[in-house]
Amino acid sequence: MQDKKFVLRVLKLTKAVSRRYLVKDISFELFPGDVLALLGRNGAGKTTVLSLISSRLSATEGIVEIEEDGNKVSSARMRQMLGLLPHDLFLYEDLTAKENLA
Repeated sequence: MQDKKFVLRVLKLTKAVSRRYLVKDISFELFPGDVLALLGRNGAGKTTVLSLISSRLSATEGIVEIEEDGNKVSSARMRQMLGLLPHDLFLYEDLTAKENLA
């Protein structure tokens, strides 16, 4: 039997600021068809984890890997593949919806 190939692997993902851990040692793997829910109280680090995975923030430590067609993709390709729409979306009032998305 062949090993199941991961789609997303997160290993010991950590973000610290001024000696304070925002998230520490988060690890998981997602495989084709998997669904993941991040649950926690306000301030628990859910958005930080997603920001780290999507490269919106840089990790202090840890690895984020994506596999496409059986091959690990480059960091540049990962940034093309992933996006994050945070809950604190900022819109410019003097721009149209289309202009805000550009």
